[in-house]
Amino acid sequence: MNNVALKISKNLPLSFIYWLPRLVYLQLLWFLAVLPVVTLITASRAILDSLVLCQQQEMSLNNVGKTYKTFFLKRLQTYFKLDIVYEGFFLLMLADGAIFWQLGTPIGNIIFYAVILTVWLSILVFIYQTLLSKTKISFLYSFYILCKKPTLIVFHIILPFFSFICLFFIGGIYLSLAGISGFFWLNMEIAQKNKLL
Repeated sequence: MNNVALKISKNLPLSFIYWLPRLVYLQLLWFLAVLPVVTLITASRAILDSLVLCQQQEMSLNNVGKTYKTFFLKRLQTYFKLDIVYEGFFLLMLADGAIFWQLGTPIGNIIFYAVILTVWLSILVFIYQTLLSKTKISFLYSFYILCKKPTLIVFHIILPFFSFICLFFIGGIYLSLAGISGFFWLNMEIAQKNKLL
């Protein structure tokens, strides 16, 4: 991490000013990248790769866009088949959750919340796997790394949840402008602060 990036990360107001436009820009690029639908996971991996690079070195918005495009195309070439499997899993789980919610029974509601929790944990494992992808680790090993600190999982679930609720009540526009990129950034920060990566 260079000196400028280190100063930015230690100063909270400066960090907010640095990250907000980048998160909004990455969010817009992500929306464009997921239009074909089958690129949802690949576009999300590219956001994480771009966030890591933005954290390591100071980047202009123009360079952020170029970086995202480079990572997206690279991930599309190397991980696309695996990403399709992950995407199918996530979409099936969300469809199952919607079906159980529509049942309107207590058992249906319990299964719905269990499915949502499973999807959330799968997203966290996906984040860890992507952040550690330079070491070519598997999905199961990412799960193991995440579960080494069970209290951390609770922190990963609660902090983004309350952040999204706050953004929702402040103004839904903020949630749509930096929702996905903000979610990935927040979870990346939690993982790095706890020295799991």
